[in-house]
Amino acid sequence: MNEDMIFIPTEPVICGSCILSRKIAAIRLDYRAGQNSEKAKLGSILQLPAGSNLEVCGGGFNSRTVKVRHQNSYYFVFEE
Repeated sequence: MNEDMIFIPTEPVICGSCILSRKIAAIRLDYRAGQNSEKAKLGSILQLPAGSNLEVCGGGFNSRTVKVRHQNSYYFVFEE
């Protein structure tokens, strides 16, 4: 896992966007408690519903994932 990719940007750079045609699994990024940096930790695995608008914000923690933003939260999702 590429630990350098586990951060929450203060100003996201949006590389593209998409609207989900079906629900997909996502790993939420959570702020690290007591940290003043952008570093994050992997949070819960959940489902993003069909119709969700995802903003692609960069690479993921490996070559098969990307970082996205949905409703002001950040997630890793698998490229499909």
